[in-house]
Amino acid sequence: MAEALGLPDGIRPIWLEGVVVSEYEKDTLPLLFASDEVFNEYYDALSAKNPAFAQPLEMIRVRNKKARDQRYDGYWQDCLITLSQCLHLRRCIFDDSDFQYCAAVKHYILSVLNFATFLLKESTTSGTAKEGVMAKSFQLFKQAESITDQVDCYHHRYFFKATVASNLGNYFYKRKKIKAAGQQAVLSLKHWSKAKVDFASSFFIARHAIALCFCGRWVEAAKSLAAAVKSEECQESSTTHPTPEAYQSAPVRFNVQLLANPMPISDATQLVLFHNYSVTMIALRRNKEAAYWCQRAMDTANSNSQHLAASHPWVKAIKECQAFCSQMSYAHFFQKYRMKPSDTHIPEFQKMQRIINETRTMPIFNSLLQVHKQQLKEEKEAKQQEDEAKEAYRQELELKTAANKKTRKAAVEYGSRGRQGNRRRPPMSTLKMYVRQTSYQQFVDSFVSKDNKPKKGQLALPAPPVDDNSQPSSRKRDELNSARLTDANLQSGVSVDSYSEGYVSK
Repeated sequence: MAEALGLPDGIRPIWLEGVVVSEYEKDTLPLLFASDEVFNEYYDALSAKNPAFAQPLEMIRVRNKKARDQRYDGYWQDCLITLSQCLHLRRCIFDDSDFQYCAAVKHYILSVLNFATFLLKESTTSGTAKEGVMAKSFQLFKQAESITDQVDCYHHRYFFKATVASNLGNYFYKRKKIKAAGQQAVLSLKHWSKAKVDFASSFFIARHAIALCFCGRWVEAAKSLAAAVKSEECQESSTTHPTPEAYQSAPVRFNVQLLANPMPISDATQLVLFHNYSVTMIALRRNKEAAYWCQRAMDTANSNSQHLAASHPWVKAIKECQAFCSQMSYAHFFQKYRMKPSDTHIPEFQKMQRIINETRTMPIFNSLLQVHKQQLKEEKEAKQQEDEAKEAYRQELELKTAANKKTRKAAVEYGSRGRQGNRRRPPMSTLKMYVRQTSYQQFVDSFVSKDNKPKKGQLALPAPPVDDNSQPSSRKRDELNSARLTDANLQSGVSVDSYSEGYVSK
């Protein structure tokens, strides 16, 4: 994530997993979670007020009682189906603008949203069943989103839309779909502004600013985070102790809390805002301000140590940011960087060292140092890749050489055997090799001079083939003349040398 957002290694923003919760039956109808006494009392009063609809109301009571039993037994899907049937029966009895129908619609939306949020929370501890639980949670979120259009009041409708979008953003974040989570956070703030509800508006503003951080829009995120910090500081007291006037435009009384941590939402919002503000300043290369906001985030985490252990992901992220700020020498405890012997030959480092000695500050030097370390890291990675490529090429050559040797060996074996697999004739004798290297006449002369007559059982040497029709070549003609002269001289007793000398003298 850090590389995609253009941040240093280990630096990352934090998502605020806040959900809107409500004890909505106190402001709507006691249909699902109220005690049996309150439930029966409500339906008795409703039948007494509407005697003409006593029989249909009794049918609704029976179905509603069935939905309560299903919820108690853990069959929440069947419970919601039965509850929706009760809602349709109410629409047949009451007008669309009647309180009994409008309150039932709000009750059903918040019931679906309540079950969806509960399943989303349980998905963190579901183990192997996590995927199935999250799929059911998403299905309920989309179901609640589709019912919000049935709310008659304009402000109440957008209140429910903002609530569903905000809780749905947590689902996308758990699915690691950061872009979709950011879109839901932006959409929830848009709907919340139309709902005209003052309470908890800082939470939606903070979620919008955090979404900008995850999208990498740092300039816009810096402005939104500054506004969110200001809004959170103004509404901190009202968030902790809300007054009845704060819910004036809301359909029900509600609150915001973390999805899986009992930490107060005001402290959690401040911690996340301070940390993300520090990350934004790091992204904008404003490291001095980053150290300030990082220190504020750490102070908030220390004040809530009973909710945040040292191994909590938020604490780890803040410590990573604090370590980076300390490395950039903007924190309280920093050490002066001493140049290594390998760095003394770099002119830029020498210049920065002189600036440090004169001004007693290190921001520019540390920025250059980070760039230099990054270059060294890239050079090391490039050299490593080159060595790996050479080694791969060497192994490939070895494989090709081995394959070539194997092929040549097979070719030799194939050459020693015929195409049908039969062995060829054994190697030629010395006599045959001599016949191949000398002419036929020279072989005859050499054979006759040694008085090698054919023995019994051996064949006589055949006469050389003579073609009367063909004219011998000049070389053949010279050889034949020389043979004739040699035979004549042998018979007359004259040596070849004397005859040659006399022939030359003539």
